[in-house]
Parts: sequence; C-alpha cells; structure tokens
Amino acid sequence: MTHQATNARSYQSPGGAPAAVTSARLPEPQPATPRITFRSFENNPSTGKQDEEYIELQNSNSFAVDMSGWQLTGGVAFTFLPGTIIEAGHSLYISPNVAAFRGRTASPKGGEGLNIEGDYEGQISTRGETISLLDASATVIDSLTTPSTPSAQQDLLRITELHYAPPGGRPFEFIELQNIGEGPLDLTGAYFSNGVTFNFSGGQLAPGAYGLLVTEPSNFPGVNLLGTYAGSLNNGGEQIVLRDSAGENILSFSFDGDWFPPAREGGHSITVLDEDADWSTWDFRSSWALSAEFNGSPGEDNPPQHGKTYRSWSAQYFTPAELADPLVSAAEADASGDGVPNLIKYALGIDPAISTRAGLPALDTESGFLSFGFRRLARTTDLSLVVEISSDLISWSALAVVPTVNDNGDGTETLTFRSDTPLADEPRQFIRLRVIQN
Repeated sequence: MTHQATNARSYQSPGGAPAAVTSARLPEPQPATPRITFRSFENNPSTGKQDEEYIELQNSNSFAVDMSGWQLTGGVAFTFLPGTIIEAGHSLYISPNVAAFRGRTASPKGGEGLNIEGDYEGQISTRGETISLLDASATVIDSLTTPSTPSAQQDLLRITELHYAPPGGRPFEFIELQNIGEGPLDLTGAYFSNGVTFNFSGGQLAPGAYGLLVTEPSNFPGVNLLGTYAGSLNNGGEQIVLRDSAGENILSFSFDGDWFPPAREGGHSITVLDEDADWSTWDFRSSWALSAEFNGSPGEDNPPQHGKTYRSWSAQYFTPAELADPLVSAAEADASGDGVPNLIKYALGIDPAISTRAGLPALDTESGFLSFGFRRLARTTDLSLVVEISSDLISWSALAVVPTVNDNGDGTETLTFRSDTPLADEPRQFIRLRVIQN
C-alpha cells in the first residue's frame, strides 16, 4: 500500500540525500479493460524530420494503468515494456526515435517532463491508415484512423517498367518512372531506400512524361534520363522502396524474377498494366505484364498488347487457390472438363473455365484446297504454334506456306493456312496444329 499511486509518499532516500523523493507510483488493482485513448499524433513534422513524429495516448481514468505487454498495431508496431505506467490524468508519448523526439523544437518536446516511450517500427502514413491499441490479452482498447494527406510525389510518381535481367547485363538495366498527373511534378528529395540507391537532387517530370534511371547513360541515347543509380536490380527479384522527400512510401513492393521467365531469361522487361491503380497493387504479379518488345520500351508508352506467358494469362482466370492446384490450373489440366487442355485454350485465347468447342481450328475445302483457320492469342512469348500436314497420318511435316493474318482488335489474331496442293491432285490431306510450350 505504501507505494501505490493513490498513496504515494515522500521519504528520505538512502545515503542522506538533502531532499525527500517520492516513492514509486505503482498502479492499484484496475478493471480488466481500462480506458486508454489516442489523443493526438503528428505524422508530418514541419521540420521534415520523420523521426520527430509521435503518437500520444491519454489515461483519463482516476487510477494509474499498467501498460505492460500492450501493443500498437497497424501502421506502426510497438510492444510496451514491462513496468510501463500511465498515471491517472496523464499522457504517454510513443516515438519512432526517442532521441529525435527530445530534440524537437516545438511542443511536445524534451525538457517538458513528458513520459516518452519508443522506438516503434514503421511510420504514420500520410495516405491514411488505422492504428490500434491492444491490451496484454490482445483486446482492442482504442483505434486511430489517420487522415489521407499524401504528398504530390506519393500521388503522382509511379514506377512503370523494370528491366532487371537485360541480355547485356547491368549496363542495360533501367527503371522507368512516370508522372501520372496533369501538371509538372517536382522530384526533389525523393529517393530509393531499397533495391537500388538514388536520391533526386532536383528535376521535374512533365504531365504524363516518362523518365529513366539507368546504370550506363550511354546505352540510352535520346531518352529522358533522370539519373544514374548505384547498385543493381536483382534478377531473382527483391523489394523496391521509393520514398518521397519526407521519407513517406511512394511505392513499396516486391517483384519475383520468375513471374515471367522471358524477363529473366529472354530479354524482355516487365511493365505495369495500370499506372493509375492503387499504389498497394504493385506487389501483385497480376498488376504486371511482360513487355511486348524485346528489351522493353524505355521512356515510351508501352504497346497496348503486352507480351504474355502462360503464367500471366492463367492469373487472369484462376483464383490464388486454383493457381496453387495443378489439377486445375496446370497447362496440361482441363479446368472446364470439355477435353481441351488449358494450354490449348491459352494458345487460342479461350477462357479456360468455359466448357466449349467453339474457337477450335476449323477446316474448309470449298475452294478446292485444304484450308485451315484458327484464332490465336497475340504476343505469346512462350509458345510455338506449328501447322503440320500429312497424307497418311503417320509422317507429318510443317506446312511451308505463309498464312493470312487478321487482327481481331481484342488481343487475338485469326490465321488462315491453305495447302498449295489441290485436293483434286491429292485428296488424302490431313492437317493439324501443334502447340508447343517453350
């Protein structure tokens, strides 16, 4: 009882100190879920020093509260140490860097007798988020939803293309950025904190314009170069973090070097399908596509029809659970049960979940020649389609004719092959399509 917060006493400290000191203010028994609330926070210090941000918790109870083992979760992560106390009617400040908090020039700051704890992981995002206070039993005591006040760099600067495994190696790597806004964008102060190293000391991007960061400028004549980065992109994939001038995340995502094998082994880049999508979607393979052109399209609009692979195509039709099940989504599987393997439907641009025979190759003999037509998915980079002809169904050879090709305007093409031997001269003619996955 002597040392409880409601019965704090003064006593002469051992050693005969000239002034009496107050005994420890230990909290008395308290309710199972005492009320502690978020009172204030600062996520964008005027000094531009992100480590000076803070969260204030307030104890409005008439008793002290033991915070041992409590947690902050969500936008930041912190576990309160054993013995952490908030006295009745007082506040506790939590900081990502206690030394930086004490060095603040504006209140709250050091020298004001404040109770300060730290250091928490993460930062309070200016994009808006929810931070929760959990007690030692993981019960949510209070939540804080911060407003969305992103910077112009967060709103408008995007990475739109990565060439991480060019045939010429690191000197031909590039990172393409775009200003997706309607006005010029100041890049000053933005920087990469993961993946590669680069700080923008100045410069602007015009509305809709692209700019490149490269390792060897001489390999990229005639394009808008923003600078030369240190380090290199990992061919196997890695986390890329681009921050604004205040240290806030513009983009933070991880790519996998094996998302699209032709990007790691065949000289293609990967490009973002929708630069206006939410920034959090950069983490998803489905947000990227293989470049339509060899070596990508640095500093230019990407062609509307991106290069495709079976993996990128299947991600558009199958759920994550189905993609993990080879009996459903593997190339040789038959997802719809109509007898047509997924690989064939990929080659022909048919939805694999639909049971149909429509869209399969068709024969025509009305012209007196054997004609063979089919629709195919355009810009597939991991397929070879070979039309073969035979007179006995035993020996087959590639049909050495140039097909007519019609663009259907929907990402598919219709190809028509015609045998150069009249049916009147050779009535036994058989034709087939071989689909080979490279």
